[in-house]
Order: sequence, then structure tokens, then C-alpha cells
Amino acid sequence: MNEQTFTDLARRDAERHLLAAVDAPENSKRAVMYLADFFGSEKNVFIALLSIIPEPS
Repeated sequence: MNEQTFTDLARRDAERHLLAAVDAPENSKRAVMYLADFFGSEKNVFIALLSIIPEPS
């Protein structure tokens, strides 16, 4: 392992990645607002939202 590898590992350990599955109801909106309030001031937290929309038949 070289120095760059250790730097990448240290950065990865400092970052937190969250995946939140959402849909249209109010509960999902509240969950996203909670995540924003709870982690909003954190620089090293990344939140991805996942919404699956069924294909029209």
C-alpha cells in the first residue's frame, strides 16, 4: 500500500453515506426533513434519495 491508499482510506472512514428510500406520502417528506435537520450541519455526511417509480403499463 502506498501513501495515497492510506489517505483514501482515512477520507473514506471520515465520510458517512446514507441512502434513504422515499415515496410520495407525507412520512417520506418528514423523514427527509429529519435527516436534513439531524445531519444538515455535517460536512462529511452525504445523503442519497432513492425513489422507484413503476413503469406505466
